[in-house]
Order: sequence, then C-alpha cells, then structure tokens
Amino acid sequence: MAILLFQPARFFHLVLGLLPFFIGWSAGQNVEPDPSNPARDRLRLLQLYITRSEEPSDEMPDRADMVRSYIERGNDWFKRNRIDLAAADFNIAIELDPKCAEAYHNRGLAHATKGDGEAAVADFTRAIAIRSDFSQPHWGRGVVRLRNRDYDGAIMDLEASIRIDPKLRPYVRPQLARAYFSRGADRQRAGDREAALRDYATVIELGDRLTNGPEESGLRRVLAATHNNRGNLREEKGEFEEALADYTKAIELDSLLPEAYQNRAAVRNTLGDTDGAIGDSTRAIQMEPNLAASYQTRGFALLVKGELDAALTDLNRTIELQPGWADPYMGRGIIRLTKGDCEEGLKDLDHALQLNPRLGPAVRSRLATTTVTPDTKVIIDQWSNRRSSGRPNNQPAE
Repeated sequence: MAILLFQPARFFHLVLGLLPFFIGWSAGQNVEPDPSNPARDRLRLLQLYITRSEEPSDEMPDRADMVRSYIERGNDWFKRNRIDLAAADFNIAIELDPKCAEAYHNRGLAHATKGDGEAAVADFTRAIAIRSDFSQPHWGRGVVRLRNRDYDGAIMDLEASIRIDPKLRPYVRPQLARAYFSRGADRQRAGDREAALRDYATVIELGDRLTNGPEESGLRRVLAATHNNRGNLREEKGEFEEALADYTKAIELDSLLPEAYQNRAAVRNTLGDTDGAIGDSTRAIQMEPNLAASYQTRGFALLVKGELDAALTDLNRTIELQPGWADPYMGRGIIRLTKGDCEEGLKDLDHALQLNPRLGPAVRSRLATTTVTPDTKVIIDQWSNRRSSGRPNNQPAE
C-alpha cells in the first residue's frame, strides 16, 4: 500500500530566520539606534512633527530622517524579538510617510511573525503597490501565502522575487519548491495526476545541483517527499521499476523517511523481491512503529515465504491499527485455512469481501494456490459455492 506525503504546508524559514534579507533595504546605511531610548523621547519627536509650524524651530528633525529613524529602531526591536515595539515604530513611520514601502513591508513581517497572515498580506501588497521593483515584499507575501495554503499565489510571488533579484534564488528556492510540492500533492489527491507530475517535475528541477548549504536543508526534505509521491503515481501506472527508482532516490535524500521505505517494500513485494520487501518494511516499522501498511506488506511477504506464524502476527497488528482495511483479513483468513482453522479462516474471508467486494478475484486466486488438507478443501469449495449463489456467511470476523 503506497503512502502519500500530503503534508500541510509549513511556514518555511520563519520570517525571523529570514530577517537579514527582509529588513534593512539599504544595506550598510542603517543607523544602529539604541532601543533603550525612553518612550517619552519618541513621543517628543512625533509631537514636534505634528505641531510643526510654518516657521519650524531648529530642533525639528527632517521628516525623512524621522521616518528613517523609526524604521531603523523598529528593525532593531525586531532583531531583539520585541515584535510589538517594532510594529509600533513601523506604525509611526507609516503615519509620517504613508508612501513608505519599507515601513509597510517591515510591519507586514511583524504581522506574519505574530501569526496574523491577513494583515501581513495586506501590508506586503501595499508595499508592492508602492514599489514593485523590490523583491522582499514579494518574497514575504509568498511565504505567508504558502503558510495559508494559497499555493498559486505563493508560486507567483516567490517566482517574482527571484525574477526581480536573481541573487535571492538560493534562499527562495526551498519555499518555492515547497509551494510546487504542496500544489502537486493537492492535485494528486484530487486525481489530477498529470498536473501533479508537472509540479513534481518542477520541484526536482529546482533541486538540480543540490548543495549541502544550510539554506537547502529544507529543500532536500521536499525533494525526498516529491520523489516519494511521484513514485506512487508511477506505481499506479504500473511503472514499477521507475517507481522503485523514485523511492530509492527519496531514501538517499532523507534516510529517515518511513513512507519511502514502506512504498519501496510494497513494490519489491510486487516484483517478487520478498527479502527486500521484508527488509524495507522492517526499517519503516523501526522508524514508525504504528505504520500499519508496513506490517501488512511484511505480513504478506512472510506469507509468501511460508513463515505463517510471523505473518499472522504482522497481519493481526495491521488489523489492530486499521480494522477497516480488507486485505489483512484476507491474508489472515488464508493463513488460518492453511493451519486448518476453517471456521475462523472463512469468517475472515467473508469480512474481507464485506469490506471490499472487489477483492473476489484476489481471494479466489489466493485460495487456488493455497495448500490445504482435503477436508479443508471440501469446506472451502462449499463456502465458494455458497457465496456464488448469493448466500455468504456474513458473520463479522473477530
């Protein structure tokens, strides 16, 4: 059973972590204010501006200098994680200059850091409207949209930030890959497989020439999930060797991804590599002890190898974790019939078919290749005739 990584979109590289790129638009020109200045001094500056007469006093600072001062001090508060104080300074800067794109951008960062995505998007949008040639508000809005699962909007903004400033590509690439991956996962879940494959191909292209830089640690994980999900699509199409290659690549990128081990185990089972399937499913269980699909995969592989007791243990565990799955009941029924427990075995098969009537051909195929005693064979034939006549024993399995 294939496992998709439909992970909710995360706020990749939280804005605080990206602060060096988001604030201080004129690198090297920042004045390092002392945020310990009393609030009354800040109020005095504002009062001087508001009460400025036609003949201002010499102590009245230039308006642009005041705006710059509040922005710089807000940036300093931000770096000290005093977000409310930073937002207050950015508010004053906006009051002094309603067309200051930098102040809107930095206040958007404050909103985003506090989790107010709607207000953050509004501020980033205002900054873009004022100065569309700056990349930072596009980047900031893209990251917030990604967190809000607006993948189309996130892709548009993140690509715009790189187009405006190509030097940002190494830093934006993880978020952009996440946006394409998340949109691809949504499309895959909705059944639009070709569109999902296109998005996954874009993620893999973004991961070309992957380095070990710290800014790409998130990209490596996204790439692993992408190969895993593309492998699932290929497996659905019967492209088992290609799927196997994708799962293997996912494991190379992230050796702690239990879903990729499980999915590779399932394909190896299909291709007849039972030992490989047992090894991969065991590794998945070691990482995620409650991964029901891995117990099922290993149980069927053990059944093929004739290790009935071990197979029964795994299928029982699968049923415990996922009582609504039909396949483990079928496998357990076959094992019980092989062991001569006809009553419980047929009860399991009935329950499997009740959960999934389309399992009929698989049940018949399994029964045809199962070695049982002559007496058990007679009972199985009677059961088959009863089902074909429309009178199955629908007792629930225990």
